[in-house]
Amino acid sequence: MIGVTGIIAIAVLLGLFRIAFTRQFYRLPDFVAGIVAVQRTPPRRVSIRAAGAAVLAGLDGALYAGGGIYLTLAGVMLLSTTSGVGIWIATISLGAGLLCAALAAFRISQVWRALRFGETLVAVVTQGRVGRVRLQGSPWGDLWWGRAASGDYLVPPTGAKGHYYMQQRWALDLKPGAQIWVLRVAGRDVLYAPFSSSAS
Repeated sequence: MIGVTGIIAIAVLLGLFRIAFTRQFYRLPDFVAGIVAVQRTPPRRVSIRAAGAAVLAGLDGALYAGGGIYLTLAGVMLLSTTSGVGIWIATISLGAGLLCAALAAFRISQVWRALRFGETLVAVVTQGRVGRVRLQGSPWGDLWWGRAASGDYLVPPTGAKGHYYMQQRWALDLKPGAQIWVLRVAGRDVLYAPFSSSAS
């Protein structure tokens, strides 16, 4: 029975990986840019299903969701078939699975909320740096190992300043003068996306 659960969970995980690799590797930034370019003011028309598909199409979302499914199913199966030390292993597996699934659900909800109701700003990069991924950095992005982009930006109409940190490949090319989309919820930066002047 545990073997069948493992096969099903691995099949789901492979399906998520297939989605991540057959589409653009990390399409969330382009998805965000496409929506805010034509719907500048909230509330925007975007479904939670579309936001979920964009998150799960990235390797980060696929890993959290797939790992959550696998570990949760394995934990449930172990709880019903083992005793002694196996109960502790099952409990740890179940807890880790639920945590991974909760992370994926949280990210989908966060992205949808930012797209639906977030404040949209066009910002200009004033300083951009590329360095190693921080150990305490974001759990999201397509550069889990390697380099990350950080820098400062300015919002021209208001003069507001901000700082960004992204483990995303497109952000590595950001130089002073480049424009980016910044989505804020309750005054806090939630999403960044590439800006296309032709879409404005």
